[in-house]
Amino acid sequence: MKIDVGCGQKKKEGYVGVDALSLPGVDIVHDLNIFPYPFNDSVADDICMDNVLEHLANPLKVMEEIYRISRNGAKVLVAVPYFRSFYATI
Repeated sequence: MKIDVGCGQKKKEGYVGVDALSLPGVDIVHDLNIFPYPFNDSVADDICMDNVLEHLANPLKVMEEIYRISRNGAKVLVAVPYFRSFYATI
């Protein structure tokens, strides 16, 4: 399974989209600040979090959940704004 955590309206093709808002492309509506996430242990082969982690209240707990739902050897991509980026301050 491939999961796009916090996908918004830009879910990656071939992924299950999870977001707090019911938007086009979101498959599972879930507040990412609520634990546990609605997945069994060790189900994901690939997880993407693109500019999501910085918006959540407890990033360490989020990463523990990502670890819990990831299979051994899973690919996890976490992208966050570069602190010197113009867009990190908007």
